[in-house]
Amino acid sequence: VFCSAASSKLYYNQEVVATTSVNEQQITISQQDADQTQTEYGIAQLYKQHLKRQQRSQPATSQSNVTSSSATIAPRSSNIVVTSKLVNTFYDYLLVRYLGEDNSVILILCQKLHFGILIHSSIFRSENYGASFKRYYQFDNAKVSSWAIQNASPANIILISASAKKIYSSSDSGSTFSDPISLSFMPSRIVYSNSNVSAYVLGYESMTRSLYISRDNGNIWTLLNQPVTSSFFWAVPTFDADLSTVYYELLQIAQGRSVAKIVQYNATKNISQVFDPKIAYTQPNTLIVSNNYIFCLKSFSSASSTKDLMLVSYKRLGFSYAKFPIVDLHNGFFILYTYDDEVILAVNHKSNLTNIYISDKSGIYYVLVIDRIKTSGDHIWTRKTDFQLKKFPSIPGTFVATQLSNDRVPRPITKISRNKGGTWHLLRAPTNNSFGHTINCVPPTCSLHLQLSVQNYRRFYSHISSPGFLIGYGNWGSYLGQYSPSIFISHDGGATWQTAPYAFSEFSALNHGSIIVT
Repeated sequence: VFCSAASSKLYYNQEVVATTSVNEQQITISQQDADQTQTEYGIAQLYKQHLKRQQRSQPATSQSNVTSSSATIAPRSSNIVVTSKLVNTFYDYLLVRYLGEDNSVILILCQKLHFGILIHSSIFRSENYGASFKRYYQFDNAKVSSWAIQNASPANIILISASAKKIYSSSDSGSTFSDPISLSFMPSRIVYSNSNVSAYVLGYESMTRSLYISRDNGNIWTLLNQPVTSSFFWAVPTFDADLSTVYYELLQIAQGRSVAKIVQYNATKNISQVFDPKIAYTQPNTLIVSNNYIFCLKSFSSASSTKDLMLVSYKRLGFSYAKFPIVDLHNGFFILYTYDDEVILAVNHKSNLTNIYISDKSGIYYVLVIDRIKTSGDHIWTRKTDFQLKKFPSIPGTFVATQLSNDRVPRPITKISRNKGGTWHLLRAPTNNSFGHTINCVPPTCSLHLQLSVQNYRRFYSHISSPGFLIGYGNWGSYLGQYSPSIFISHDGGATWQTAPYAFSEFSALNHGSIIVT
């Protein structure tokens, strides 16, 4: 959860979902807490430059629907790397989406921008885990701005052309798409419900702050409510009894200030009610629904104290105030993870001092996990705020973090914990570099340090489908940034590391430990 007194945006899974002129706090949930079974990421100029280099090194090729390498998918044990190239495609931005377990489909949305405005897009689809791709020329003039893919049933896909107020729907993993469906609103976001048997879809128009609902997979839409902030959420499987429930913020005015009421709407029964009426008002754009917990910030509370500010609901019961061992508050809160009936969050207490805390089951009481975590400076506590702490999805209770030293000039040092932050240890550096030369680096004076920033295009990688397998970008030495960086790989959960013999920058998980790298 990110709460900032000086900022006015809320971000969910690294996407801008709301903007308001109110100079109050805000809450954000990071992508780290998203479902990592399916991975979606953007590649900007890096991939564009890579394609240009490939184009110069290869003979001219005519454009076709299918572009692939001559390699075939091999058994996992053969350690074969399959490489695919999208011919004659020069774009500024790519979204890559693997549709998940028991599905061989990979989708790529390519976009060409001009001064930040979408001027062209293309859709590519692979049915063989990326060995070859087919281009959908029917969408070349559609200016597809984004897509919505149902996590509970990835066969359901909606392509969104916001500027044209049109969508295209598919129920067969993108094998076929409907004719364009015209909308009465310009969709900023479209979100499927979390039920694999439901046809419910939500649509949001940021310009008019209107929330719409469709009960037939996007064919017919009706207005649900307005003015509504873009902080709206479907019910969460296993944590909500009725998956047709929607939680959203209804904007109101109180004492001359913009405030919100949290509304709980049942789409099946078409019934709305205020969630926990005893809480008069909350701050707009602060609602977060994550697993067992609902978070928001109380209106008219002090922005410089953690006391009586953050509200927590556990198991959809009434709100209670979160309690922290340090009262001082500077930039705010950021929820990192909610799992195992625990909340892990960051609190910025004062300039350049951010601590990580873990809660009890209720999410109300918090204890320190690690202090002085490396994060963004005060001037950039916005949607790209960095918290250099990562959880290993494949190894329960294991975290890696970058902590600032207690020196006169603080240095970033990477540490690992295998008991949810109970104890922390330095990472042991590889014994050899990428050229096979011996590395003389032994803790505590020398260790391995990894770049955990989500802003860095070479990201830390760990996935639940690859137990113990980790990829990191950093250096060995006394602190992070001391020497030139390299790519490091661990096959045993971070106990030992080796230097990668080749460079890559982006990776996305497939089944059974396979990954896509660029």
